[in-house]
Amino acid sequence: MRKLTLKRKKKMVACVMKTFIYLETKVDEDLVLDDIPCKKVGVLKNGKSITIDIPNEECNLFVVFSKPMPNKFKANYLIKAGDNDINLVTFPRYDPFKGNPFIIAEK
Repeated sequence: MRKLTLKRKKKMVACVMKTFIYLETKVDEDLVLDDIPCKKVGVLKNGKSITIDIPNEECNLFVVFSKPMPNKFKANYLIKAGDNDINLVTFPRYDPFKGNPFIIAEK
């Protein structure tokens, strides 16, 4: 196991929205996103960060920013296999026609 730290940059865009963090899983799925079974691992508010344990294998990370329509309003990041801890940052980009989509990038 390794650690994933995901920080949400503090922005005025979508500042009151919570984001829901999902990680690919093989058992006990909560939701299926892009035909990938996922488990909710946390909630991320503006300016906060979350640290979770992830497997050493390749897996998908999803940041969902709409609870009623998670398959439409989400961002995906493929975490490569390895032993090192991962540090990522997420933030919304102003685009009201697309629901202010979130970006996931390496720190």
